[in-house]
Amino acid sequence: MRLSPRARFCYYGFPELASTIARDVILGHVKSGNDVSQLEAEIGRMVGAKYALAMPQARIGIFLTLSELTKERKKVLLSPYTIHDVINMVICAGGRPVFVDIERDTCNISPDQIEALIDDDTAAVLITHLHGLACDVERIGSICRARGVPLVEDAAQAFGTRVNDRMVGSFGDVGIFSLGRAKVVNALYGGILVTNRRDLAESISARMSGFPYFPAGRLISQAMICLIANFLFSPFPFSTVMSRILRYAYLHDIDMANRVVRGERDPILTSVLREERLLRMTPMQARLARIQLAEVEKFSRIRRQFALAYHEGLKDIPEILIPPYRNDGSHTYQTFPIQVPDRHRLVRFMMMKGRDVTVQHIGNNADARCFSEYYRDCPNARVTAASALLLPTYPKYSMAEVEKNIACVREYFHAFLAVRHAPTGRRNCNTRDRSVKNRYRLPESHTQGEGLLEEHDQLEKEGSILFRYLLGQAADDQMIRLYVDAVTSQTPQGRPLRLPRLVEWWPPLLRLFEPVKGKDAAGREDLLKTRLRCACFIADAKKAPLFYDYQDSGLIQSWIRLTILTFVEGAIMPCRLIFKRWWRW
Repeated sequence: MRLSPRARFCYYGFPELASTIARDVILGHVKSGNDVSQLEAEIGRMVGAKYALAMPQARIGIFLTLSELTKERKKVLLSPYTIHDVINMVICAGGRPVFVDIERDTCNISPDQIEALIDDDTAAVLITHLHGLACDVERIGSICRARGVPLVEDAAQAFGTRVNDRMVGSFGDVGIFSLGRAKVVNALYGGILVTNRRDLAESISARMSGFPYFPAGRLISQAMICLIANFLFSPFPFSTVMSRILRYAYLHDIDMANRVVRGERDPILTSVLREERLLRMTPMQARLARIQLAEVEKFSRIRRQFALAYHEGLKDIPEILIPPYRNDGSHTYQTFPIQVPDRHRLVRFMMMKGRDVTVQHIGNNADARCFSEYYRDCPNARVTAASALLLPTYPKYSMAEVEKNIACVREYFHAFLAVRHAPTGRRNCNTRDRSVKNRYRLPESHTQGEGLLEEHDQLEKEGSILFRYLLGQAADDQMIRLYVDAVTSQTPQGRPLRLPRLVEWWPPLLRLFEPVKGKDAAGREDLLKTRLRCACFIADAKKAPLFYDYQDSGLIQSWIRLTILTFVEGAIMPCRLIFKRWWRW
């Protein structure tokens, strides 16, 4: 599952978790204590289940459950819109996945489709409460009971979600929660299986008794990754450095960097589960989870507040499909999923604006080539997989950031799409309700909306050309022509091209080594001097964003070259002034 870049790494109260990890590692208590059984008892009481079993991962809980349920019948009905490893767990357990299409607005499995596909060979129905939005679990439960088919709830993202004051995970024969890194409760790795069926609890518990503990080294490594990433994705480092790196990686499809925030890899069929994945949760992990249990309801309230703001701010844009808003606890919004046409263009626009958004990389597994043996046509899942974006709702976020995301989305749609539906030039703003969306200015005409798009494209082109030119790439005729055209033009509204704050610090540095002439003694053009003179003029006139974008230039290499250029020029400038001569490079 891919969350927004910051959501995958910013954990509420992570310093407390880090201190617990450090203490247990130093004292050698990673595998000491009875905290696992205490965690199981506490979560069992929260859910209202007789039995709770700690898992190494939620997906292993799915595997162990289906291994018991598919001994006679084989079909497992499930949503194709989930991580591909869930499909692999069904196959590894000896089941045969039967893909059931989803409902577009919630991204959850369709009860009507379940009712149509369930038959006498159905071993289980596996439902996923995706994004913290509860399925129509009461209706699905009644369908399963009427047909005598076990119901398994994948509630990995829905810990604390309640339907009619009853926690999801308790409606079926088995419920499974995740305690992974980016979930409501973070135990580095882990999950919890809950059930009221004694036969399943005893059978699964007996099988797990022979599993080894999670390796301490792997847990420490994961904790270090979390600690470092938690710093890098905190507000200041994220806004100044990481957002730029992630933006560049996304725009240029740099897989090495994109892998940092991508939870889902390309789907691969796995029919046999590796033994090294069959582990037990350590007491240290259980202690981490127990610390956070008291905060679950608080987390849910914060997420619902953010979801309400997104819902009110975006519900009047017809091009966006948003999930329903519910304040009864049945939707806790692990993230806020929206579905838009041409989602990559919107993500690109928001990233250029410095916003925190990501493409949902869950795919439609019914169309995956590796699962072609189990193909079923699921049109809703196909469309959703191609259009879903995730807006962040994690507790360390702020309402101010949420409102900036809303403003950015509204700017995009009203500037580039929604204004095209307006019959007149100016819209009547008085017809809007008094909600969060009233704070966001809309373009006044179709022409202005198109102009914003042209300005955005112009900025991108200019940043690319100027940056390449300034850093010394060969200045052919085409580059010079585009360069001159870019830096001397204005926006369609007649305004000079805007300048980022960072560049406002650079004119004094550029002036330090500005050449007084661009030709050498023989009258030949000195490209470096001309380049620097143009850069000084542009920076002073505030017409060009020198470092607005990093198109076609390696980010690290570009900054290294620019830094070297600055220091070398500054160091040799006194010699140039004294001897009144220009040294060629």
